Amino acid sequence: MPASMTEGGPLDGLPSEVKAHMAIDRTLRCRTVASHATRVSARIRSLPDMQIEQELGLDGLEPDATPSELLLATLSACLAKRIHANATIGNIAIATLVLDVEADLAVSPIWTGPGREPAPVGFEVVRVKVHLNASAPPEALRALLSHAVLWSPVANSMHSPVHLDVTLVPQVHP
Repeated sequence: MPASMTEGGPLDGLPSEVKAHMAIDRTLRCRTVASHATRVSARIRSLPDMQIEQELGLDGLEPDATPSELLLATLSACLAKRIHANATIGNIAIATLVLDVEADLAVSPIWTGPGREPAPVGFEVVRVKVHLNASAPPEALRALLSHAVLWSPVANSMHSPVHLDVTLVPQVHP
């Protein structure tokens, strides 16, 4: 971590082990269990399970959040945390911060058999509108947003190529 972030700066009061932890890469984990063809339960650390639905209300019931909606929520949460952190470092007081996120999604049938190549699927464009009431001129707020997007791990994962490695674990037969 740059010395400017740790010596004489806004993070100066943090314990050294916290600052050291902030500077290392780590592996995040999530365990997902399918309980139904369209419903899964995902666990992160020891947090309560998240119910995730892919049915999009086909059964007439109010569905849980879809994986795509959760990705948008994750993006907006990451950006909001970055904006707040950078505002603190820049001595910018935030009165209100609201992010409206929407995306155009190219969908494909869920029930497509193997061997067919999909048309392009996934997000085509993601739009984030940031409503920010803070103690800084508009130029400083635009710079704050640009920096947050630049350093957001979620935003970077969405707009930069990421290696995805999916493997089948061999079955163990008793």
